[in-house]
Amino acid sequence: MFEKAVAIDPNNEKVISNLERITNHENEKIKEREENEKIQIQYKEASQRISFENDYVLEKLSNFIKNSSESSGFKNGKIALPEWRIPPFMQATKEKALSLKEQFIAKKYIIKTKDRNEFNSYYYEINPYVVGEIKKVLAERNRTVDKKWLEGFENITSERLEKYNILNCSKK
Repeated sequence: MFEKAVAIDPNNEKVISNLERITNHENEKIKEREENEKIQIQYKEASQRISFENDYVLEKLSNFIKNSSESSGFKNGKIALPEWRIPPFMQATKEKALSLKEQFIAKKYIIKTKDRNEFNSYYYEINPYVVGEIKKVLAERNRTVDKKWLEGFENITSERLEKYNILNCSKK
C-alpha cells in the first residue's frame, strides 16, 4: 500500500517515512524469528550432548534446574540469581558450582541472559530440551546397571580374589 503511495507521489516525506518504518519493523520481526530459530537449534544440539555427561554433572544440573523451577522467582523458564545462590541451588561447593555454571553456559544447558533484575542479578534461562533429556539419560543409566554393582565390580582386584582363594579353585 505504501509502495503504491510512493509510486504515486515519490516526494511525499510522510509516505516515505511510513514505508521505511513498516519495512524496518518487518525486518526486525524477521531477524527476531531467525534468531529464535537459531537458539532453538542450539538448544536441541545442546540437549543431545547430555548423554555424554557423567552422573555428578547430571546430578548438579538436575539440582540446579529443580531448585530454580521451584523458586518463587522462576517465570517462563528464567530466574534471576545472584552468584551466592548458585552453589546451594546445585548443592555443591562454591568453587565447583561456579565452575559448573560456566560449563553449563558454554554448553548451552543454561543461558545467562543480558537482562538483570532490580538487585542487578543476571537472569538465567534453562534450556527446555535439557530437562527431558536428563530424565531420559538418567532413566536409561538406572535401567542398565545399578551403581552399587558397578562399584562392586570396580573393587574386584586380583589381590582380593587371591586373598579369598577364588583364583586358585581347582576341580575336586
